[in-house]
Amino acid sequence: MGDSQVTVENRKKGKGVVKYTTWTAEESNELLKFLVDAANRGWRDSNGAFTKATIEKKILPVLNATLGCERNILNYKSRWKWFKDRY
Repeated sequence: MGDSQVTVENRKKGKGVVKYTTWTAEESNELLKFLVDAANRGWRDSNGAFTKATIEKKILPVLNATLGCERNILNYKSRWKWFKDRY
């Protein structure tokens, strides 16, 4: 699939059609860079995790502005789970 974004329609049981855009390799790499930077700045909570507020106010706006995309907290959670599955 390469680095191009693909919009996919997915039918979920009882939820109708859900549209989402796949993450590109560039977006994933930039998100990881921003997360490492945020960790180095001490933006994590006492558990070592990032709060929803930190993601929505400090990380996603920079990611969206840098790459010209429109990622939200649900997109972030999906990609975070994807990263964890591969770790």
